[in-house]
Amino acid sequence: MNGPLRLAAALLFSLPLALLPSSEATAETLEFSGSASSSFGVYLFSCPFGCQFLDYENRNVLAFQLDAELGPQVATRGGVSLHNNNTPDVRRLEDAGEFSRVQPVDLRITDAWISAYGIFHDDLDLRIGAQTRRWGTGDGYSPADRLSPMDFSDPTVFDQRLAAPAVHADFYRSSLTFSATWFPFFIPSLLSGRLVNVLAGPDAADDLDFDGELPGDAPEINDVRTRIEIPRQSIRESAFAFRLDWAAPIADFALGFYTGRDNLPQLSGEVAPENFFSGNRTDLLVNLRYPWLHMVAFETRAPIGNAWTGWIDAVVVFPSRTELFITRDRMLDLERLNVIDEAPDDDIRAVTQSGTPYPNLVLGADTTVGDRFYLNFQYFFGFLLERDFEDLNHYGLVTLRTPAFEGPLEFEFTGGAEASQRFDAFGFTTRAHVLYRFADRLELRASGLLQAGQEDTTLGRFSALSEARITATAHF
Repeated sequence: MNGPLRLAAALLFSLPLALLPSSEATAETLEFSGSASSSFGVYLFSCPFGCQFLDYENRNVLAFQLDAELGPQVATRGGVSLHNNNTPDVRRLEDAGEFSRVQPVDLRITDAWISAYGIFHDDLDLRIGAQTRRWGTGDGYSPADRLSPMDFSDPTVFDQRLAAPAVHADFYRSSLTFSATWFPFFIPSLLSGRLVNVLAGPDAADDLDFDGELPGDAPEINDVRTRIEIPRQSIRESAFAFRLDWAAPIADFALGFYTGRDNLPQLSGEVAPENFFSGNRTDLLVNLRYPWLHMVAFETRAPIGNAWTGWIDAVVVFPSRTELFITRDRMLDLERLNVIDEAPDDDIRAVTQSGTPYPNLVLGADTTVGDRFYLNFQYFFGFLLERDFEDLNHYGLVTLRTPAFEGPLEFEFTGGAEASQRFDAFGFTTRAHVLYRFADRLELRASGLLQAGQEDTTLGRFSALSEARITATAHF
């Protein structure tokens, strides 16, 4: 980041200090909270392309949050969390002597913002600092929820987000709320190593059709290594989001527009062969990049009769075109090394994202049956990782929880199915947990996730994320 941009950023995010009262003032209210949790999970299936040390995971999190009201018009929140994911990053013998690789620990800012209410105008609120912005009404997943970076450190949960520096403003007028958000810096999503291997490994080998493009026999792909390219930080990487909410008498409606980089990477760019072996084998080095996208989102949520609530989240995504390619010069090198019989006449290319606009949709409804049962039904068309219209699949989920409201002992079961767009491939997912709460301070949870599917299904690719887990959480 250049000097003027650094100065502008420093001025921007030090602006909240001007809103603080004088040093003689004290916070009117101050609330401190936190939690400590530890979970141990065992993966049920192996990982494609060799995920070392990833047959189990132990996650430990210590989180703190401080909320303060500095007056009738100013509030602030600070939050940090300390994460220890006991998945040793040991690749060489000398790595075993580094504590950060054997017991990796990272500190995350979960909140660091200041809000001013009625600033400059009685109906204008402003929030500046590291914050999480959420769109969508779907339960557990919404295609509109793309503003803040995703937290896939737990690759089985799709609704966790990371805080990112932003300036957010709300302007209220009767039942309408107009919101605008500026994200001056690009922050990528947090991806677990296992998820990267599941997403990138098989795709790169399959997308580059060696069998169809090479005149002779295709090489055997021994391993696929990924390299993520982070965009250079500059003002040109800023993202913007605009949203209009309407609290109508019959339902809540929202219309939004987002433009910025996709915070999930896509296979893109040159593929480089590596580590040539005898016996017609090679490794591949592939790039993951963050393409630009624009998104228009529509949301509504409304009561249905006396007992049900329904919601719709619909988006249209305008993505960039991306492709993989391996040059003819590299193929000639493989020919000279006898890895392949003959190089092709041209580069080998594969489109990984066509750039054609595509829709995503979530339809949902839920209800409670007395105090006993909570029922939730959802239908998805398309998923975050499906980025071309012909790749969009159908998903159905049903969740049953008892009791319907919080009790000391809770049981929940979710069952779901996936069907390809042409209904010629299918997958399934099941998730269950048993939760015990003690004195509103301690939670003990045992859970299991099983998913599988035929080739070309997302749940089939995610079978390597199936797991059994136990978790203990203490709140203070």
